[in-house]
Amino acid sequence: MKLRYYSEFKSRKDKTYRIEIHTVFATYSEELTLTDSPFTVEYESDTLYKPLKMSNSVTSILTDKILSDLYTAEGQNIEVRLYNKTDDVLEWFGYMSPNLYSSDYITPLNLVELQAIDSISVLENRKYSYINSSEIYFKSFKDVIMHILDIADPGKVLGKLYFHKANRISKEATASLIEDITSVPLKLGRIKN
Repeated sequence: MKLRYYSEFKSRKDKTYRIEIHTVFATYSEELTLTDSPFTVEYESDTLYKPLKMSNSVTSILTDKILSDLYTAEGQNIEVRLYNKTDDVLEWFGYMSPNLYSSDYITPLNLVELQAIDSISVLENRKYSYINSSEIYFKSFKDVIMHILDIADPGKVLGKLYFHKANRISKEATASLIEDITSVPLKLGRIKN
């Protein structure tokens, strides 16, 4: 994917952030004007005991243009990235939700809220599929995780994956289900301890 829109802002703690929107068909990039609340992340559940924390984001911009190139009917055509430039880290990554926005044509500037879901949330809209139906029927846990990551992040943007500590078969078990995944480097170089 190629960079289409970008903008930077400072947080309350004086950290510099950069929002980037990447699309498949971008031929040039331009800067967007952000509102006073430029990027908001909401988590699906605030409970500590939920094993999977999915999130969505809202990027709020002011524009006098119709941003028709940000409409998508598919789930993974437009990427939204939030970089913490101060600490040099990708803090949030996801895909724009398929949606439309409307304009009242009365005021010169329109407030547009671009909604996105994180890469794990994308999996909710995917049908189950075989990893490779021509190969063996049984796959390792590592093969299944890597297959899921390839669906959630086909562009290999994410560099790390954090597993929940509750990954044992039973309370008495001492072996971790994913110990072999986190202790050895993966062929895609995604997970590091």
